[in-house]
Amino acid sequence: MRIARSPIVQKLRIMAGDNPTGAVQPGDLPTDTVTINPIESATESLTHKPASLQRPVILINGLARNAHDWDKMVPWLTSNPDNQFGAVYKKGQDEAFENAVKSRPEANVFVLDPSDNLASPRVLAGEVRRMINHILRHSEADKVDLVGHSQGGLDILAALDQGEDRVERVVTLATPWKGAAVASVARRFDGWAGGSLGGVLAPVGRDKGALFDLRPIEKNEWLQGVHDRWQARSERPGVTAISGSGTPTPGGQEGVSISAGDGFVSIQSGLGLPGARTYHLAPGQWAPGDQNFRAFHTLDVNHLGIAGNSTAFKAVGQALTDTSTEATSVQKRTSTPKLPAEANLDQGEDLIHDHLRVHSKEPIQRWLPVLDEIQGVRQKIVDSQIDQRAGELKTDRARWIVGAGVAAGAVGCYFGGALGSLPGAVTALVGAHRMWDGIQEQKQAQLAQTDAAAVAVHLKDYVEANL
Repeated sequence: MRIARSPIVQKLRIMAGDNPTGAVQPGDLPTDTVTINPIESATESLTHKPASLQRPVILINGLARNAHDWDKMVPWLTSNPDNQFGAVYKKGQDEAFENAVKSRPEANVFVLDPSDNLASPRVLAGEVRRMINHILRHSEADKVDLVGHSQGGLDILAALDQGEDRVERVVTLATPWKGAAVASVARRFDGWAGGSLGGVLAPVGRDKGALFDLRPIEKNEWLQGVHDRWQARSERPGVTAISGSGTPTPGGQEGVSISAGDGFVSIQSGLGLPGARTYHLAPGQWAPGDQNFRAFHTLDVNHLGIAGNSTAFKAVGQALTDTSTEATSVQKRTSTPKLPAEANLDQGEDLIHDHLRVHSKEPIQRWLPVLDEIQGVRQKIVDSQIDQRAGELKTDRARWIVGAGVAAGAVGCYFGGALGSLPGAVTALVGAHRMWDGIQEQKQAQLAQTDAAAVAVHLKDYVEANL
């Protein structure tokens, strides 16, 4: 134990890519990252009040969370009398939400409560877009600002990737822009047992779309494509990525190493969106035992609690009023094309939102069933990709079992004749059966993807014909 804890061994582990202490290392922070020092007294917190919001703001929670993520942020934002709370939006309550927006034209703070907080960002993006439509149809503003906690930032990025262009600023708290290694761990073990992350991942199963799309970017084709298309955009909203450190965080592609982060998202992932302005919430500087001490690893300020922390409020307030984070134009370049099914869904959804933008008096209820259908097809695409990946993994593992069985059978036959080869032969047969199952699962997933693609074309054609 003493050897493992020695400074020399820890330095060697850091050089090898591991970080046993979870402390920020040189190179973890992007160039020009702004460090936000912690607010460590009640007196200091009183001096950091929000400025008047320049446009409507929507708050979007993260994985396995709900609208209550913002129970502290909303009162802080609305402590400025110019900022007024509007309503919480939940899919299926569209008419009630739109009536609330119309009845409070001065409101500029809204909260999204996702219909399924374990769903893929690709699916929840539709709810972000629908909410934007409801608000802007009854506002003098032509754009909104979005604030996302954890996966909420990826929901925003997915909405932008699907064609949303009515966003001026994006502010994210602890969003895994490059994925989260702990998602790989959770997919293997059906959740994260213990620690501050139990509340996040305990209810999450390995087959949930959120975990599939939160995997580290190195093995995540969807996230790779979104990043590539983001960098290729000619027009981008200004983005500020805020992340903290102080809690050792699973790192690497499989979560077997330790990196600096908030216990769920590493610093490198939380600040990893190209072109974003980056803020680092530094751990407290007071010594343990001091009356002002607030360790960053406490629940108040780690990944779970960052959305309700006064230091995070300070960073969000700066980001929402910083003119350097407004939308910008960049040089356009080619990018990874989308799957045809997803591209057709994007086109159909864009047509609906563009139509409702121009015809603001037309009841949105006419198009809600179509938007629901589009969201459902996106879910089927994600589910089929999860099933295909599961089939591929089962097939790959089965090949190893077959190989091990054949090898064991050969050795057994050499030393014990036909009887000695029996255990190896049985092992090989078991592996072959599992391989067959894996191949069939892949075929079923491919059929589901084909069906989803056909429905996507039908939906796009229906929208074009009925506008």
